[in-house]
Amino acid sequence: MEVKRKLKRLLGTAGIVAGLLANGPAICQAQPVAPSNLQLQPGATLAADDGSHFYLGTSLTWQNNDLNANYTIVETCTNGVDWSHSSDTDVHSGTTTMVVKKVPLAAFQQFRVFCVEGVSAPQVSSAPSSVLGVWGEQAPSNVNILVNSTNQVVISWKDMSSSENGFLIEEATNASFAGTIVTTSVGGSTNQGRMYGTNYGFITDMVYYWRVAATNSLGHMTEWAPTQSAAPASAPGAPATFLVNNGLTGVDVSWNIGAGVADMWYLQVSTGNTNSFGTIHTASGQAAFNWTDTTESQGASCYYRVIGSNAVGVVYSNTRHVIVSEPIAGSTWYIDAAATGVGNGTNWANAWPNFSSIAWGNLGAGARVWIAPGNYDEIVYVNASGSSDAPITFKLATTNAPRGQGICRLNAWVNQTLADTDIHLDGARSDLFPVRVLSDITNNCGMLHGS
Repeated sequence: MEVKRKLKRLLGTAGIVAGLLANGPAICQAQPVAPSNLQLQPGATLAADDGSHFYLGTSLTWQNNDLNANYTIVETCTNGVDWSHSSDTDVHSGTTTMVVKKVPLAAFQQFRVFCVEGVSAPQVSSAPSSVLGVWGEQAPSNVNILVNSTNQVVISWKDMSSSENGFLIEEATNASFAGTIVTTSVGGSTNQGRMYGTNYGFITDMVYYWRVAATNSLGHMTEWAPTQSAAPASAPGAPATFLVNNGLTGVDVSWNIGAGVADMWYLQVSTGNTNSFGTIHTASGQAAFNWTDTTESQGASCYYRVIGSNAVGVVYSNTRHVIVSEPIAGSTWYIDAAATGVGNGTNWANAWPNFSSIAWGNLGAGARVWIAPGNYDEIVYVNASGSSDAPITFKLATTNAPRGQGICRLNAWVNQTLADTDIHLDGARSDLFPVRVLSDITNNCGMLHGS
């Protein structure tokens, strides 16, 4: 009797076969296997058909387990008892595994799916799938994890819902959130949320994962926002950039923080070789750092490095080499990474070993700087100026190169302080590449080709 009542409800409302029960009792058949894994696809967003009535556009997916199913039916319920479906929009083919449903803004609806075998009597339906509840609110966005220290992270997000009164945050040590999960509930806010996650038990070098959802007092919850991760209890990352070059008043040193968090930075220098590093400056905080070393002797060969430190460990930057500028009169200068002399730029044997070692104060109007072919892994800061009729010219050495012709490659040229430098890079991608203002030289790769 129960089977007959189910078939009558199914076939009458779906309009699949009319009057099945009037033809006699249903023939007993094995009940089909119910669909499974009914779930909401991530990324549901709010929309409106008329500009005023909003809904959450959701994609429901499931797995069909009955290869003989002729129909798949999606049912909706708002109170957990009265299930219904539309014969126009909710009856699909037996192979359907995805539908789009519109859940009104702030409403809560439940969905379930079942399948039907047979296109005419006798027909038989499966049991319904598990129930999936969907709240018509959008998940939080812009979730960000800021590592504040090796034992604290700051989790922030933007509230995208209109009827929430709180948020749920989960923390796990795997992206699937299996095993132990740390759950925290926080109160709602108008536009955004923030939580300080303090954990003195963060495991060294362990990657942690966080996800956020909005909730309300009825126990409804949005889908999870995209998962974010961080490894708080890790040594700081190497500086993103570390630059050293002769400046106007000394050796200018700058660096940007890398990944992770550093409690302290130590700037070190070693003179003459890389065996005697000593700390000459310290800095704390998470920012970009700039400092000028005015203590080195003119003409000294100095090697610089910076060390980041926190409670977990330390990180070393690359070592940067510079010959401290000294005042020398001259109009022709030389750069060669392979030079082994005193490095004052006066000839090929004593050429500046890199662009960072250029003594900009010695470059007057009309000066020429010959560059030996090679790769120069550095950013060049311009600290001198020629004149419109007598520019300072950088030229790739060709016939006079110490080791033959080739190509000179630089990362970039950047004008540090001067608005009109009148510097020419002869042979940079064209026969003449003038550098006059900041917009002309920032982020331009200086590749000098021999001719």
